[in-house]
Amino acid sequence: MEDLGRPCRRSELVMRAGRRLLVIHSPQAKDVLIFPTGWDTPLSAILAETKNEVAMTAIARFEVIPVHEGSLSNEIAKAVDKLDEFDVVYETTATDTIVEAESADELFDAIKAAHGVIDGERVITSVEIDDQPEREQHLADRVAAIESSLGRTPRS
Repeated sequence: MEDLGRPCRRSELVMRAGRRLLVIHSPQAKDVLIFPTGWDTPLSAILAETKNEVAMTAIARFEVIPVHEGSLSNEIAKAVDKLDEFDVVYETTATDTIVEAESADELFDAIKAAHGVIDGERVITSVEIDDQPEREQHLADRVAAIESSLGRTPRS
């Protein structure tokens, strides 16, 4: 793996043309590394190679819901885009966004900004935070624990 001389801040596993790829974004978001991965490679093994050197101690799950008729995706995209202004790692799922940061304060700041960028008369934001200041934790570690218990990679 190429050494960027700085920690990678966001990674995602994507499907392109039937191939599983790990996409890693640098803090400046201008450097993107793409690694092809085999179907038999556990996600935990892939992410272990790319784990941040920064001690992350807080993980949050949040969802921003603009209350209006019609599609919500443009507004939600603005909220997710706002996270790039913060020094956090995040993963967007079909139902929410998971964020990890060095502190709960950093999480609250990022989530507040994501909430604030939504246009409209009513916005509902739900937040769930796991803050363990004395223990480093990463999203990849949680995925690895599930894979270990399953004895395989979960289907997607």
